[in-house]
Amino acid sequence: MNGIMRFGKKGKLAPRFVGSYEIIERISNVAYKLALPPALAMIHNVFHVSLLQNCRSVYKTFPK
Repeated sequence: MNGIMRFGKKGKLAPRFVGSYEIIERISNVAYKLALPPALAMIHNVFHVSLLQNCRSVYKTFPK
């Protein structure tokens, strides 16, 4: 599969979610624009609500 970005491992152990990011703008009822870090600049920053989850806790730094 060319052009697909994977985060870490392949298959069942691959992370389903990358991190929690601030919502910059509500584009429509079902689309939100997120503030992504420069490392994820190649990803389009508008996401459908079905791809987002509520943040359950806030970390000062992300666990590794």
